[in-house]
Amino acid sequence: MSKSGVHKHFGAKETLQISTLDKAFVDFWHRVVEPALAEPPGLRRLRAVCANSVGYLEEPLLPGGCLMTAALTEYDGRPGRVRDAVAEVWSRWREQLRADLTAAVDNGELPAGFDIDQALFEIVAAGLALNAAMQLQHDRAAVGRADRAIERALSQS
Repeated sequence: MSKSGVHKHFGAKETLQISTLDKAFVDFWHRVVEPALAEPPGLRRLRAVCANSVGYLEEPLLPGGCLMTAALTEYDGRPGRVRDAVAEVWSRWREQLRADLTAAVDNGELPAGFDIDQALFEIVAAGLALNAAMQLQHDRAAVGRADRAIERALSQS
């Protein structure tokens, strides 16, 4: 598509960037979260979501890995609508993980007093580290390390 065609359709580069991010998040949600919704809320669903997210990062839909991760590192320090859109999709992802962590504690699958915030941080960090290892070093062994990191986050006392 020509530059003028892009401008006519989207109006501004920023609108195109936000639309692209929204589409990438929808694709991510369809591939990672929706299949896990067959599991009951709690630890089984959380493990399914985490396994799906690792699979998504191992075999990304787009060359260059996870667009949400790339956008996070590109726009986290910049003000504006694109940064706000990046923050929104990351908030939605974290909310899903938090809901299943909370359900796992409420269901007694994780102990009372379980540090949900710490586990959430570690699960997200494992995904970010996996994306970087896969994209920068082509390190397929990082998949197993990410799986172990997530399990460690869930086994804290």
